[in-house]
Amino acid sequence: MRRSQVLFVLALLALGSWLTVQGQEADEEKTVTISAEDEAIASLAEEVEKQTGIQVAVTEWTEGTVSGSLEKFHVEEAVRSLAEAVNASWIRGYIIEKQPPDEPYTAEQLLAMLEEARTAVFEGLTDEERQELMTAWRERLAPEEAADEPEGEGRRMRGGAGMRGFGMFGPDAGGPGGGVASMRGPEGEAAPGGEGGPEGRGGPGGRADFMRYDDPIRRLLLPARSDTVSVDLAGVSVQDAISAFTAGSCFLVVADEDLAGEVTVQLEEAPLSEALAAIAGAAEAEWRTVYIISQPRELTDAEVAERQTQMEQRREQRFQQMWGRFWQMSPEERAGSIQRRVDRLSNMSERRLERFKARRGPRMLSRMTQYSAALSPERRMEIKPLLQAIAKIAQ
Repeated sequence: MRRSQVLFVLALLALGSWLTVQGQEADEEKTVTISAEDEAIASLAEEVEKQTGIQVAVTEWTEGTVSGSLEKFHVEEAVRSLAEAVNASWIRGYIIEKQPPDEPYTAEQLLAMLEEARTAVFEGLTDEERQELMTAWRERLAPEEAADEPEGEGRRMRGGAGMRGFGMFGPDAGGPGGGVASMRGPEGEAAPGGEGGPEGRGGPGGRADFMRYDDPIRRLLLPARSDTVSVDLAGVSVQDAISAFTAGSCFLVVADEDLAGEVTVQLEEAPLSEALAAIAGAAEAEWRTVYIISQPRELTDAEVAERQTQMEQRREQRFQQMWGRFWQMSPEERAGSIQRRVDRLSNMSERRLERFKARRGPRMLSRMTQYSAALSPERRMEIKPLLQAIAKIAQ
């Protein structure tokens, strides 16, 4: 992994204004002053923790050095700046515990714990509740709201490779508390893990090599993150209260398994600290903030093979589910569905058409031909227009 350097640009007034509007809790208002020259990212993360008391963990595979300075940067902006300097992803999470561990959790342990917390939240939802939650998140991510995202030098700083403005791409768009590594290197320059350039094919997770890289933080960042939360809880368990907190704020919380107590709290657009304090207080525990910085990790050949197998299995499952729903429609509905799909294929933009021909089209044609051969003659005739449309473009 090559070394990265960046000149940090100070924009204290803009930063202070943005943080005040967002309503960050007390921990987030702690400031950091650092001056570094070719210093390892892990060492600088330790310095942030030393000055603020907030854990900033860096994965063992994250490399790179940083040059520059930060003067009285709020802790989250300091973490963001360090991550951007080495083209790494970052995330804020929370821990509720009776007491901290004897040895601080490693970044890898924290990632695993956040993954378990994310799984627990979604597994505890019914299909209807999950759909309602996704609808609420989509409403909060309306384009007109995202357009109000403050830019400013503090949000999108200038500097070396990888400085692509986290918060403007991927699942972290328009929200605090996390950002994903840019998969596009500056024009003519290589991003870590691949060739850079205007087509954006380089970098770990880039379109050309995405199968060989894994970004654990990317899948942990929930959309529509907010530094305020509304909850109305009456006598619920600590675990249910945490789920409600995550659903409302889109921030993950790791909690000791043995935490017990009943949570009663009613908050309307309140700082996250108030909800966390209520939950922790009910369990006679404490809460704290943690940050994780991680570059995408290059996978082994065995991991790549496993990922490919899993992707094929999921693709086949979705394919069967889609056609299962199709055959449950009335003949008129099926005919309309086929026509709409044909129309979409016929009206693709030139760019999408080129990509379809190069990648998805041949695979779709092969699978549809195989599927059609197993159908009855009557059903085969129903989907024939779609198969012809795919063949016309893909071949």
